[in-house]
Amino acid sequence: SICNGPLNSNCSACATGFTLFGACFSSCLSGRFPVAFNVCQNCNPNCKECNGPTSQNCTSCNGTKYFQNNQCLDICPNGTFPNTINNVCQVC
Repeated sequence: SICNGPLNSNCSACATGFTLFGACFSSCLSGRFPVAFNVCQNCNPNCKECNGPTSQNCTSCNGTKYFQNNQCLDICPNGTFPNTINNVCQVC
């Protein structure tokens, strides 16, 4: 790590296997995904968790959106219904 003080938040670069997002972490924080060596990027605003930058890269959803085929939808498609317990579109 490259740091200018004793705290984790004093780092400007991290050791191998750690990511920098205001401090050094062993993985990306919730709502972020790895984009390059030791770098994390924010997920699309529709996603709670993701594995890429677009709205088609969601792995879970925020608030009242429902997860279906790697997307977070306001309304579930025909043949499915909104499962409000785990925020997914469930097959009928």
